[in-house]
Amino acid sequence: MMSHPPIDLVITNDIVSFLAATVTEDFLQASIPSIHALISEFLSNLEHHLPPNYRLSVFDVTHLATQLYMETRKTNFPIVSLDKINIPWAQHYCHATTLIRENGDICWVSKSETDLHQEVASLRSLGQIALVDIGAQSGSLVSWCVSNLLVGESYLGVCSEPSRIRLEKAGVPVRPLHHFQQLQWVELKDLLGIDGRRCVIEGRLMKLPAIITFIENAHVSAADRQILRNLCLKVRAELVDILVSQKYVTRQFDDVVLSLD
Repeated sequence: MMSHPPIDLVITNDIVSFLAATVTEDFLQASIPSIHALISEFLSNLEHHLPPNYRLSVFDVTHLATQLYMETRKTNFPIVSLDKINIPWAQHYCHATTLIRENGDICWVSKSETDLHQEVASLRSLGQIALVDIGAQSGSLVSWCVSNLLVGESYLGVCSEPSRIRLEKAGVPVRPLHHFQQLQWVELKDLLGIDGRRCVIEGRLMKLPAIITFIENAHVSAADRQILRNLCLKVRAELVDILVSQKYVTRQFDDVVLSLD
């Protein structure tokens, strides 16, 4: 029987930082212990149900951001990031984002909060920049930045081999904190279905979480896929209960698609 090559499943734990962008410090102080306990149990259960060829690594996104901050102190270029939530110390931001199809494939880079052409012109006026992001799996978005901005070097928390090759072929030095040959990178907020990749479904802009885009395409049996899906949905419901108990308004999760059935 042919065995699958080892796959590094990397999860960046970004739940608290994602929530911190929209809630008060008092809320976080009251909720963090329960959230941490829930996440810890979830990750343990998740690892138990992964196939033998999956190697799970979990990184706290705030720790990655701190390490990236220390690394970028070496650069002489203006620092530009794609991530305003987790990298608040960047000097400039690129609001480009990707739209995906329902199967998770990238369609195109789109406008986000601002006019993308105007933003590109503004960022190009900086000259060569240091591009910083938490991670790159396919490298599509960072490659777009290389094609449209004057990227002198790049700093990444986690980086796949294809991403490294794409950047270095473009002449951009890559400085990853963690490099993986066979990488599947998932943000925890996406895996638990409170956020996701932007997708147009029946003319409406929605978000596809990793419950769909990762699990449905993972190298696991149909039975294990359903177990993983149910586990994510169960923990999502428990997380929402914690938030609601602290009077957190969860309407911002309403545009996340939990099933394509």
